[in-house]
Amino acid sequence: MKTLKNVTTTFFWIFFAMNLVGQTQKIVFQPKSIMRLAPDHVAGDREFGGNGPDVEARVKIFIDENDRSKIVAHLYLKAKETRSNWTEAIGHWYRTIYRAPRGYEFSKILSDDFSQANYRDYDHDIDRPKITRGSLVKSFEIMGDTPGNDVGNNTSDDVFMNVHFNIVKVNIVKTGSPSSGIARINLSSSYGENGGKLFRHLPKGPSRKINKIVVQHGALVDAIRVQWLLDNGKYEWSSNAGGPHGQKSTILLKPNEYITKVTGRSGKYVDQITFYTSEGRKFGPYGGSGGNPFTIKPTKAVKGFYGMAEKYVNRIGVMY
Repeated sequence: MKTLKNVTTTFFWIFFAMNLVGQTQKIVFQPKSIMRLAPDHVAGDREFGGNGPDVEARVKIFIDENDRSKIVAHLYLKAKETRSNWTEAIGHWYRTIYRAPRGYEFSKILSDDFSQANYRDYDHDIDRPKITRGSLVKSFEIMGDTPGNDVGNNTSDDVFMNVHFNIVKVNIVKTGSPSSGIARINLSSSYGENGGKLFRHLPKGPSRKINKIVVQHGALVDAIRVQWLLDNGKYEWSSNAGGPHGQKSTILLKPNEYITKVTGRSGKYVDQITFYTSEGRKFGPYGGSGGNPFTIKPTKAVKGFYGMAEKYVNRIGVMY
């Protein structure tokens, strides 16, 4: 057993013929705690006022299908006042909790990949609620109601969540390459609420750029789909994230044009979306006028989209 410091995790190798390409071995690691995740204010005023809140906390980990050398945690926190005016805060985050060594990738998560806790807060203290589902998380530490304003103030007494993990067991396999060759993907903040299924729109093959975006829309954004131009000159489509309904609008980008900014409106769903390009062109708005405005302006060209969707697009962010 060997402990490595100054990395995001402390991990323990079980060495056994690891030099064989394709040889599957078990690895056990301890993810570093994720601290002070503060959710966004989505409804009501900014004060729970002793009325709860009812709190739901969830964490799920998965192997990143676009870069199998990463294990990613999807973290969620919701706190809602128990009476009018129904103050509500929701947070939704993705964090990479472990990276495989160069030349290796993950093939399977062997231990539990999920945990959830639900409770009602009755005080101004940090709570350590009982975990009601799963064994991924060792403990949640949650600040619900506070002596001052509770939500979205960027102050020390805002509602927040800390997550402490149990040991994670996975299978790891040698790929025969010292590096995956996949560029680092960054995730923007995402907007909307949780619901439906998680989607991550990135090409399977090396991509030059986004070529088309298809949006289905009515009073809401019903669905979104992306086509990429690959390095080999061929095209690849993503799955359709969302439902089958709504007017269909297609955005066709020029050969050297890319998406630089996305704006929209969101509440329970993504109500509206607009795309801006490097050529100064604007596509949209697509959808209705409900919800609250949001702006996503990444530092690089947009490579794809992620979020949650089923009948409609519930939540959306960009990858760049």
